[in-house]
Amino acid sequence: MEALGLCRPGEAGALVEEGATEPEGELPVNVSGGSLGMGDLLDANGLARALEAVLQLRGEAGPRQIEDVEVGLVQSWRGVPTTSGAVAVLAN
Repeated sequence: MEALGLCRPGEAGALVEEGATEPEGELPVNVSGGSLGMGDLLDANGLARALEAVLQLRGEAGPRQIEDVEVGLVQSWRGVPTTSGAVAVLAN
């Protein structure tokens, strides 16, 4: 969260502890459960994150739906055998 500019350096831990990153918090993070919650999809992890953002923006995320979603940020990276990463900001 800090590296993506969602909070200042050193603030991420406090945001998590305060519940700000929970689905009903002011900065919901990883509402799908991420790789652990969805199963490790290997090379499709980034695509799964993008799909979750699209579903949230469309209001089609079912029980994971966050109210009043305006913007979704998706980040994915891979270290082995190549080093690559991507960030996408999606909005209605």
